[in-house]
Amino acid sequence: MLGSTLVMGQGEDRFYVCIYLEDGEPIGHRGGLNKEFPPKLKTKKEDFDDDSVPKVKRSGMDEICKQFIEVMMGYLEYVPIILQLAPLLSHQMVQRALTSFLEKNCNSCEREETRIIYELSLQRFAAIRRFEENMLAAASTSRTLPRLLTVGLVASLEYSLNLVMKEIAARYPERIFGEDRKLSVREVLQFQSIEEVRETVINDEIDKAQRDNFESQVDWILGKSKLDPIFDKYPDWPKIIELFERRNLFVHANGIVNEHYLKARAKYKFTSQKEPRLGDELHSGPKYYTASVHHVIHFGAMLLQVVWRKIAPDETKLSDKSIGDLGYELIARGQYKLAIRILEFAKELRNVSDDQRRRMNVVNLANAYKLSGDEKTSFRVLESLDWSAVSPEFKVSVAAIKGNVDDVVLLMKKIGVSGDFPSENYEQWPVFYGVRDDPKFVECFRSIFGVEYVPAARKQAGIAQVLAWAEEQDISPDEDESPKIVESNVKLQPPQGEE
Repeated sequence: MLGSTLVMGQGEDRFYVCIYLEDGEPIGHRGGLNKEFPPKLKTKKEDFDDDSVPKVKRSGMDEICKQFIEVMMGYLEYVPIILQLAPLLSHQMVQRALTSFLEKNCNSCEREETRIIYELSLQRFAAIRRFEENMLAAASTSRTLPRLLTVGLVASLEYSLNLVMKEIAARYPERIFGEDRKLSVREVLQFQSIEEVRETVINDEIDKAQRDNFESQVDWILGKSKLDPIFDKYPDWPKIIELFERRNLFVHANGIVNEHYLKARAKYKFTSQKEPRLGDELHSGPKYYTASVHHVIHFGAMLLQVVWRKIAPDETKLSDKSIGDLGYELIARGQYKLAIRILEFAKELRNVSDDQRRRMNVVNLANAYKLSGDEKTSFRVLESLDWSAVSPEFKVSVAAIKGNVDDVVLLMKKIGVSGDFPSENYEQWPVFYGVRDDPKFVECFRSIFGVEYVPAARKQAGIAQVLAWAEEQDISPDEDESPKIVESNVKLQPPQGEE
């Protein structure tokens, strides 16, 4: 992996990437400052076992947060491509196959500007009806796929809760035993040791908690972590519960609204554009799905943070880095509104490990507001702290967000060629998005580093381009609508006398 193994030093102007092939197809890559790559791609386990790679001890919560964020980035960026392109591609494939069949097997055709009318013998009717069945199958897939992905999104959050429960049990096993849990002498004698008894009871308690509903699972985690309930304090709690209730409808009722959903709607005060009635069918259109991903990421990150800080107060530096890095990563991916929510939460956290981390979060929050178009709030966030006695690196970032190009140039010259602030920062950091097109900034960079300025893309270009193309095709249904672009255009009635 390039990001974790390749570190550029001063004076280096090139690096190498080795693509490993299997049967002529790429299977992985490694990066380095020279061409001395191993002949075969090592697995992750082999890389970890290599004595040349430093062993870093990570906490359980750090691993849980890392895994949660990695999975959520896939749901945030890659899954929407599947949702938008899969129905379109499946429809086009069937439609093109049908057109090709008609061209080859028609008796004659009449071509007009907006349509083509084909004449076929009745012997071809069964084949044409098969194409219609394929189109209906594609339409069914376009309705089912968003539901399956929404179910997967909810399952991913539940899995993270599962891991958190086990982490709490590993750190504080005494909290897991219920006061009413009793074992008979006969049951105790079945075990080889008291340790085995304890592990069995703990696993049983966790399994029992995981069989409860989502609200009960969260309540279990908060209780065992000695945290107060958050349901009344979290404004989007009804939306999280609605997502889980809708997931249940997808899994057990094909999306059809039942009495249980309506009771939950009344209890938690769900809101939507259209009030569902008993027997209505709910969907997971692109707008609903995207909003759900944002809710899950925000709630999941928040819950993991408060639990982590409570059960492992000695790991505050790690937890600070985790939430701060998530906010920055969202900005780098162009997810400014979600980054604002994450960084607003981070800004309000108590016992932040150090002043530098606190200021980094404030800078990134201000920049997220700036990039989202809210310049007034951006400046207000910056003004909440005094920047007069900070390092030039912080000062140049603040000046860049404010758009003060002259101040940025002066600070760039003061920083100069510094190993602590390499040229890549100016090319990649989002704080410089607002000034990096200015000729004075570009010329200053060139004079300091002696190379041309090559700015990084504002977003991950491949994904951004595909999504932009999808939007141009107008294939984004309303919040509660399923995609309709794969509905069959072939509606046939059997010839008279044929059933």
